[in-house]
Amino acid sequence: KLYLDSSARSITNSIFWGCLLDDVDDLIVRRGVEFLVNEESNDINKSSSTASQSTAPAHIALFVFQLRQKVIHELQQNIIHQNHEFPSHRILYPPDEGDVNFTLLGIDGLTLPGFSKLFRSTLSFTSQLNQLGRIRKSMKRLEESYSIMHNYVFSLYKLLLTIFSITLEDDKSDLTRGEQIFDHERKCSTSFREMLRQCASLMSSDMAVPGETGDSSSSTAASVILIEEVLLRQLELCEDASILCLIVDLLSIILIHSNCSRANLAKITHVAVTSVYTTGDGRVNLPYAFFSTVRMIIDQTQHTIHSKENFVTNAFSNFLQIANTLQKSKDSETTTFVHLILSHWSSVFLDKKDLRSYLRLLQDSVRVVLINRKSNDFESHASPLPIVSTKNVILLFELVLHMIVSSLT
Repeated sequence: KLYLDSSARSITNSIFWGCLLDDVDDLIVRRGVEFLVNEESNDINKSSSTASQSTAPAHIALFVFQLRQKVIHELQQNIIHQNHEFPSHRILYPPDEGDVNFTLLGIDGLTLPGFSKLFRSTLSFTSQLNQLGRIRKSMKRLEESYSIMHNYVFSLYKLLLTIFSITLEDDKSDLTRGEQIFDHERKCSTSFREMLRQCASLMSSDMAVPGETGDSSSSTAASVILIEEVLLRQLELCEDASILCLIVDLLSIILIHSNCSRANLAKITHVAVTSVYTTGDGRVNLPYAFFSTVRMIIDQTQHTIHSKENFVTNAFSNFLQIANTLQKSKDSETTTFVHLILSHWSSVFLDKKDLRSYLRLLQDSVRVVLINRKSNDFESHASPLPIVSTKNVILLFELVLHMIVSSLT
């Protein structure tokens, strides 16, 4: 820890991956988390010395979480710097800029297996975080423990999203040939397919995932189906808004770039936007589905000389600008709200569905909240969307206006 805090840092990715995937640390962490999750059933009448000894695994686990979170930040920064030629707008959740110039290795044979193992452990910790979140509601002394674990799980998802985004091949070459944005098949790089395959094989030993000699497309499809099922279960059980947003982003980047049915993404974001959740710490960026969609439309229309296409460019540019401004809010409740609302709008938009039903749902939610606020009776009408409240109703109204204008163009 002292070495990581020093200014003379020159640690390679192999050391970082070793810290994150150490089996001994994993065992210590699992025992500590199990103790926290079973806190309600622990004997609170133990003597102070016995209680101190029994809580030791939990304290050690929390220390490991904090240390690993710093390791994740450094590894993430390494990966960003080693891909310095990669378009910055395509990198999800980049770390804070540092002044360290690393000698880097790239997405190599070490990163791929490390990523897949980290993916599996992230899912495991997410489940335990959900359990701890339910327990802390009745045990306030667990607030600090939950916060430490939450920050660690949050950083895990950010690292996964960063690595995934770097492995994607840019679609701009397809768009410059004039192909329709919703009809062309997006490219799926070899690294992207291999990460999906390894993640799927680790999650299910019974699943036969073809290797390099098999059908690449069928292998990717089978991997995506399994990963989608597992992540969807995590999403349905998740009660923390910020973690839920990152799960949505992870599903978005996998489904959009693996040529799977976009209808699945619309169903998933509908589950997310209609969920009841608590607001957790952790500032989220713009949703991947929204950012990807808007960027592609702007790239395709911004260089045209026709007035109609310029109108499209201006509408979506303004929408992106206002969304980006709102997402820079320091209020985590606002950023998660904007993320979920825009995620579902984008997925419905990509699925080429009639947006009127979703816009009507948003309109009804605004109307109900305004009626309740005027009558001061918040029990008389239930909002169609639980996430809409008096705190964000004006914000939602502004987003709806941009949705209407952009959709019409």
